[in-house]
Amino acid sequence: MHKVLPSGLAGFAAAPDRAASFVERGVAIPFTAPPLLGARARATPQGVLEFLISNPSGGRGLYVLPWEALAPLTTPSLQDTLLWRALRLAGPPTPRLVRGLSLRLLQGGAAGPAAQAAAGAALAADAAAQDAARSALLTRLTLGTEPAGSQPPLAEDTPGGRERRAGRALWALGLSQGEEANVMAGRLNELAVLSAPLAANGSVARDLAALGRLVQRLRAAAGDPRDPLAGAVIARAEEAMRLAEAARAALATMLEQPWVVLAGWAGRLAGVAEAALRPDWLLDGWAHLAALQAVMPAERPVLMPMLAPLVPAWPMEAAAWSSGWGLGGRVAPPLPRQPAKQRRALGPEPQALLEAMLAEAA
Repeated sequence: MHKVLPSGLAGFAAAPDRAASFVERGVAIPFTAPPLLGARARATPQGVLEFLISNPSGGRGLYVLPWEALAPLTTPSLQDTLLWRALRLAGPPTPRLVRGLSLRLLQGGAAGPAAQAAAGAALAADAAAQDAARSALLTRLTLGTEPAGSQPPLAEDTPGGRERRAGRALWALGLSQGEEANVMAGRLNELAVLSAPLAANGSVARDLAALGRLVQRLRAAAGDPRDPLAGAVIARAEEAMRLAEAARAALATMLEQPWVVLAGWAGRLAGVAEAALRPDWLLDGWAHLAALQAVMPAERPVLMPMLAPLVPAWPMEAAAWSSGWGLGGRVAPPLPRQPAKQRRALGPEPQALLEAMLAEAA
């Protein structure tokens, strides 16, 4: 049964592929109530949180609703309600912010024991990635600021020796900038937090791996290679991987000389922060799409029509990023439009299915 949106509470937005920026497109929110699947959130210029959901009629465009109008369309789970409350207090949403809030809430058990265990493992992996990022930055800083031929070679020194040499490097860099060594250490820690998701076991690397598995499974399930919908979904997924890898490479280049970034902190922080967040925006929504495909029945006639409406759209900003990385400035066009009759409910026990999706995504 379709519900009519309360008069005056719903706005209407153009198709997400016409959004100017990723911020305007909004951040994918991992709700567990089936009618909220694929919902995105963004902040208004006044700082009010609003949600974007697909047109219930199956047409193009999105409904833009506050939580007070969105919640009556379904029965939000405890996890959904807690996540909304956390988002309301957290400031403008970003993929990294939403992911952190979601994992911490999942760790509390509101979405079941499987998601709780997976969230704990993901948070532990994030902490390890941050330690690895800090260690890598300290190594580059030490090697880049010590005199050539310093002995013993850094890789052969003891852990305590490497720590002392890193401390000297921070002290010397701070001295050249008129700053205390602890100020430089704080800057380096902030740089490690920014770059940690791009570490070998960071969240970006894990999302890229999940997206690669999604492409493999979609190719296996697509059947007819001439299916335009399947081909378009696979092409968009591969493009997301390509752009995210380019974003990772751009940040890695910026971090090759961390002493330059740390010394010019005030002027460089904003650029580094923006570069560090670009892979998150490019992969936003894909991890949950991959997880949903992994836990739901892979019946070919219904697989693509179920997944296609959830495929993240590219705002115009994506083309500008692609051009900046020398990738031609072109992105894949919108997916072929689906008739409303092809939409299909998730199936039996959808709430349990989406909770399993959260566990798989974490």
